[in-house]
Amino acid sequence: MKRPTPSRTLVAGAKPVQAFSAAMFLIFLVLLLEYNSFFQVIVTLSTVIILTPILLPLVTSLGVNPIHFGILLVVTSEIGFLTPPVGLNLIVALTAFKQPFGEICRAAVPFIVLMLGVLAAVAVEPR
Repeated sequence: MKRPTPSRTLVAGAKPVQAFSAAMFLIFLVLLLEYNSFFQVIVTLSTVIILTPILLPLVTSLGVNPIHFGILLVVTSEIGFLTPPVGLNLIVALTAFKQPFGEICRAAVPFIVLMLGVLAAVAVEPR
């Protein structure tokens, strides 16, 4: 009896990303920049509820796993929360540490750079 081969996707009907083409990279870049700009000024839940039903069919038609796209949204939302001038986590840190806003923004830069690296790694390699 032949054993079934396990699927690489977690969602029925979703195809794994086989090749990360230049067109897919540009679409991902535009989507993530759009989400980042929304996450800077709008609460995460509102942004996810508004934009995900619109963009999920586009992403799944490219062959991207919806769970992979969700992980990208979570990482992008945290980057948006840390990005000045409206990052919500910066406002929380401002009230918690009672430091000037410029100092808190400078302290957040290494974390933003680190998270951009994580976002690039997750976007390029879906496994």
